[in-house]
Amino acid sequence: MKIEIRELSFAYKKGKKIIDNLDLCVENGDIVAIIGENGSGKTTLLKLIGGLLEQDSGEIIIGFDNSKQKPNYSGIIENPHFWNDLSGRENLLYFLADYYDNKKVDLAFDKWKLKEAADKAVRTYSLGMRQKLALMMAFLSESEILLLDEPTVALDAESIKIFYECVREASQNNRIIILATHIMYNLEENCNMIYSLKDGKLDTEKDVNSRVNYYVISFKTADAATLASTNLHKDEVCSLNGMDLVVADSVDSISDIIRRIDEFDIISVRKKGINE
Repeated sequence: MKIEIRELSFAYKKGKKIIDNLDLCVENGDIVAIIGENGSGKTTLLKLIGGLLEQDSGEIIIGFDNSKQKPNYSGIIENPHFWNDLSGRENLLYFLADYYDNKKVDLAFDKWKLKEAADKAVRTYSLGMRQKLALMMAFLSESEILLLDEPTVALDAESIKIFYECVREASQNNRIIILATHIMYNLEENCNMIYSLKDGKLDTEKDVNSRVNYYVISFKTADAATLASTNLHKDEVCSLNGMDLVVADSVDSISDIIRRIDEFDIISVRKKGINE
């Protein structure tokens, strides 16, 4: 199976082109990241691929070789929708329909640390819990294509690790994963293709490792780490796990980051290892 996009263009209400003569080819098992600033068109591109919007021109060819079979989609595009008065388990049963498997669902709730909330109403879930449930739904489906818009938003460091474990497993099962994000943290070790979307066009990111470094900044207390995170730009903060704050330094500005949060009792600063 593959996705071929040829000379794709799209604009909202005859305004400036959000997608401009864009080309892309994705095949079985690919994990593709589309990065870019908010408003760059990442969500729009996922909607076009998923058939939620119709392009102005160009082609999106999706399917299996020598087959008329159409692939299935699942994922998260913008805010995930749930029935708030139903439990997490009941929502999965409703939305997954024929894909629902009791054993797999139980294992997923346990893996994502939502076991105790499985039978509670979704209206009681935090933003992070709702995001986990949405990701569970996507990975538990049997869809060949996963479209994930800002999938790590509201996730803690442990949940981000679980997310990428699920992404790699999906890739091994020949599913296509396309994720759109403005956070480059963890992309280089988990994606086989990374593109930046700017001015409606995709450019291959060739030197991700040389552009971005990650640092673990440890504080005396978890409250200090939380307060420090609020003093940084959202693109700088990758994750917050207790007393440890992971930050992204894309322009050799770690000294500037430390200067802005030095008042919050920093214990140590170290460069983050690739396999952490």
